[in-house]
Amino acid sequence: MHRSLLVAIASLLFIPALAGCLGGDDAPDTTDDDGLCDDKTCDVENKDITKGMGRVEGSVKNADFQDLAGANVTLKELALTTITNEKGKYAFNDLEPGLYTILAAAPGHAPDGRQVEVKPDETTTVDIGLEELPPTAEPYRSSLVENSGMLGCGFSAAKSLRGNPCADLGDENDKNTFTFAMDAGVTAIAMHLEADNPPAKYPDNLEFFWKWDNPPGVPKPITGPTPLSAIKEFEKDSAGWQESPREAKYVILLNKDASSPQFAYQMRFTTWVVVFYNGEPVPSGFSPKPDA
Repeated sequence: MHRSLLVAIASLLFIPALAGCLGGDDAPDTTDDDGLCDDKTCDVENKDITKGMGRVEGSVKNADFQDLAGANVTLKELALTTITNEKGKYAFNDLEPGLYTILAAAPGHAPDGRQVEVKPDETTTVDIGLEELPPTAEPYRSSLVENSGMLGCGFSAAKSLRGNPCADLGDENDKNTFTFAMDAGVTAIAMHLEADNPPAKYPDNLEFFWKWDNPPGVPKPITGPTPLSAIKEFEKDSAGWQESPREAKYVILLNKDASSPQFAYQMRFTTWVVVFYNGEPVPSGFSPKPDA
């Protein structure tokens, strides 16, 4: 076994509570607590451009050229989502030059997108028009969404620690972010996660953290040891997030708020998801895992 790995695991047996990270990604966080693009990055009024960077702005309208306020606009390559203001306008500030994809979705409308080239020291305008969808209310459930992943090196705990075992091991081979197409009309989501035969060296109380980045802020994260399972049911939301189809996105991490240190190295896991639409009932005792 890797000598550094032995040292890292041994240290966890004697440290009561430590602060966490997953991998060693120090990229700046450009989202707020709701998972949306923060005010600085997506401020429509901020037209200043940092030297060498670029900017995208535009509006979202319906087929009658009326402004669509509250539409979701996503910068696909950076997984940044913002919401159009009362005039249907949006912006993404301080972008590295290059090609990007802008996706727009609004309640009751078919999503659409545009590709844009961001140039240094310039603002590029991208306006998007959305076609209205015919009403539908037939209940149904999605096909099974199954994903296999791995925490190349995961470390998480409650207080700060000098050094980072994951940085020492140098393994950032994480595959813990997953996407799939989600239709409009979500009324329930069934989720299940299992670690694949965790070796005896791992703590018995290893806790996972299942976070949804899109839809932003819903459903709420779920935490716990493997197997981890939950069914989230939703009433119709006044914000209208259920009425827009989207590229759903979720992330699997270690629970940084666990009462004991959390450490995983090349920990493989599998997730299963089934989405229920338009009031399709969730059977009693339902699990998305086949043959569960």
